[in-house]
Amino acid sequence: MLRKFLVPILITFIGIAITVAVSVEIERAQKRLVTTELNANLERWNSLMAFSTNKEISLTRALVSMFEDSPIISQGRFKELSKNAITLYPDLDALFWIPLVTAEQRPFFETVMRAGKPSFFFKDYAGPAGFIPASPKPFYHPVIYLNDSDSAADYLGWDLSSFSELDAMFASLKIADNNVSMRFIPSMQDLLNPANEHPVLQLLLAVPLNASVILSDGSIHSSDSYLVFLVDFSLLTHYFDDFPGGDKLQISVTMGHGATKQIVWDVPPKSGVLDKDYAASTTFSNRAISNLDVTLIPTDEFFASKDTSNKYWVLSMGISSALILAFYLFIMQRRFVMVQNVVEQRTDELQKAHHELDRLSRTDYLTGVANRRYFEENLQREWSRATRGKYPITLLIIDVDFFKAYNDHYGHIEGDYCLQQVVKALTLSINRSADQVARFGGKEFVVLLPDTNANGMALAERCRKKVAALQIEHLDSAVSNCVTVSVGVATLTPVGRQPARALVKAADDALYQARHGGHNQVSTG
Repeated sequence: MLRKFLVPILITFIGIAITVAVSVEIERAQKRLVTTELNANLERWNSLMAFSTNKEISLTRALVSMFEDSPIISQGRFKELSKNAITLYPDLDALFWIPLVTAEQRPFFETVMRAGKPSFFFKDYAGPAGFIPASPKPFYHPVIYLNDSDSAADYLGWDLSSFSELDAMFASLKIADNNVSMRFIPSMQDLLNPANEHPVLQLLLAVPLNASVILSDGSIHSSDSYLVFLVDFSLLTHYFDDFPGGDKLQISVTMGHGATKQIVWDVPPKSGVLDKDYAASTTFSNRAISNLDVTLIPTDEFFASKDTSNKYWVLSMGISSALILAFYLFIMQRRFVMVQNVVEQRTDELQKAHHELDRLSRTDYLTGVANRRYFEENLQREWSRATRGKYPITLLIIDVDFFKAYNDHYGHIEGDYCLQQVVKALTLSINRSADQVARFGGKEFVVLLPDTNANGMALAERCRKKVAALQIEHLDSAVSNCVTVSVGVATLTPVGRQPARALVKAADDALYQARHGGHNQVSTG
């Protein structure tokens, strides 16, 4: 009797074992897929961080140029420049001026600063207790000038180098390198209230400047100085708020390595048991920031929220179909992954082709700058903004003198190379990211300068000089033995329904005057 059921019982137990094994493997595969999804989200975050931090660096460099024109900065001058900077940089929370002060200079420095600010002293952050007088050290980096925002006032006198990460940052900055460095720090409110459930992170960008400051008693303090920008950078944390089931993840962001390693942001899961075997992580770094290590550790409840019915379906099929079902699921899973990879690859290729086509449609094939169509679209946009904002807009039309004679003498290949060199010189002449160089015609180029008037002639002259400085031989020129340009400058503030072509017409008329006035000159309409 026992022998009669021995084989069925054995098959039943084998079927149960295989079904359980397949179910466990499906669960592991599901976890691996979820981890792959987390890693993909982290890579998207990494790309977004790279774009955003590079944007902040570009904006910072643009604003620093305003301060570089003043070799001596007074408090009034700093406030004026800070006001303009915050107007141009909406995300800017605070702007600091920080000199390098030695231990010997500290008593004098504090005494002089108290004449204007009685509460001023060199201070260190002491946790929830607030600030205490700074401990003795060879060098200090105190905040002495700041904009007048409510949150910024708490930083006056704060020795930022009391933070090891910031101290290392200041030590690495050299005025001769003209570089930008950045670090993440908690907001002042979060420093004074560590129990805050929703911490706010700020991005600190520091730039070394070769400038002196005027103290309260009128004396001039000359030393290495730093311009520090504090920017609201909620992107670092808010990106993870959109994760489905994100409250069941442990999200950790750390900065630096070894002894300098510090926690930037750490949010534990609201519930569940952590499964560190399926953690997802990535590292973000660029030349201006310490490495940021991001780790996402899922919990069992997170996996449960992502689970499918595959495991339970396999269990419900019974002993007799366990092997067939497991094999079927394995084949289907592999096929799904292959199809998904093909679809993702094709989608990525189509997106890249679309972006490249869009770029080519906006770019002049020879010189690499914007073509006329894109320039006219951008001109219309900037003209509309200028109409709403009632601010002036400047246009430069630049013509290469006697270029036909150059082509006839040197040939079209050299002519193309000449135009490319002229474009490089024009591009190097502009400073702001909003300014645009475009090819207007065969030998004509335009430079669009939104919200500017006084600097238009100076920039046009700079363009003319940079082209002349190329010293490209042009023996058939009637004005010089090298390639030169004539520049027409026009500045208009749009009124009523005045069309954008009025600006082009005015610049073109000015160019006509420059050409008929002898070439190699700048004329304004």
